[in-house]
Amino acid sequence: MIVHAPGPRRTVEETNYRNVRVASGGQLQYVNTSQGNRDRAVRLSRIFKGRAYNYNFPFNKTSKGSMNCSQVVWVSYKDGAGIDLDFNGGPGVYPSDIMQSKWTITYKRY
Repeated sequence: MIVHAPGPRRTVEETNYRNVRVASGGQLQYVNTSQGNRDRAVRLSRIFKGRAYNYNFPFNKTSKGSMNCSQVVWVSYKDGAGIDLDFNGGPGVYPSDIMQSKWTITYKRY
């Protein structure tokens, strides 16, 4: 199961990973940390279920209000496990920041 923000006009949801289509050029990654830290991030991510999609990527480093894809992942690990997945430390976290993080490992490319 995964918790994700599938996109505009959708809310944050929990679904089986097999139900998620990955676009060409996409990557599947995991966070290189303990299972305990992953579990803490997952527990936190579940409180975001049902939230509206957030279009504001430039300033999305908050757990309040609506959420976008990279925001759900970043906040869950930052607040849930104390791991900052943002590659460049800017005011917003984008998918590319998580992809390039020193904490993430790519295990499949599409």
